[in-house]
Amino acid sequence: MVVKQLLPRIDALDKNGLKRLVFSLEGLDRREEALKILNEHPGAQEDTDLMGIIGGRYKRAYLKFPSESDGDAAFVYYDLALEKSTAAKNYGQIYYHAINLAFLSIVIENDKEKMRAYAQQALDATEQCEDDPWKNATVAEANLYLRNFDKAKKFYIKAAEKSGIREKISMHLNAYAGYTSIMQTDNPKDDFIVFLKDQFLS
Repeated sequence: MVVKQLLPRIDALDKNGLKRLVFSLEGLDRREEALKILNEHPGAQEDTDLMGIIGGRYKRAYLKFPSESDGDAAFVYYDLALEKSTAAKNYGQIYYHAINLAFLSIVIENDKEKMRAYAQQALDATEQCEDDPWKNATVAEANLYLRNFDKAKKFYIKAAEKSGIREKISMHLNAYAGYTSIMQTDNPKDDFIVFLKDQFLS
């Protein structure tokens, strides 16, 4: 329904309309079409939030079928968005892009030094922002990368309390992939893995 309403009016869509259309296309397994729209829409090349959405599409594609091109594209978009967000002192966007770069650094490159640096940058930026589920998820994920597991659990609980199904699945995806990459285990009986499943998938 959303796609039928919005796709014919794509040139007139604002950022929120564009986001709704992209997420709806993804829900229909039309990822390539969603990416094409984002890459061709003039607003997406300047708006850091939309850059992050593009980066996220490539990140998810990489997690599904790892390919160097998707991984590289995710880095490029998040890195450019972080650069623009930092210049604008937009702290909400800074933590959004920095935590994704921390994730990519460990999951794709296995670079723990870069992972920790981006995690700390994200954590610092959250201190300038009001509380909401994504901020709490970011604080949790950053602490996960900094190996403060008890603090990570505390903030994942806070994030899960006020999140819907879609948000919980996304939070779990990042947390699970990040944790298993750091700890080199996917044992379903691992305490932290069980915790994540209970919080986000139960």
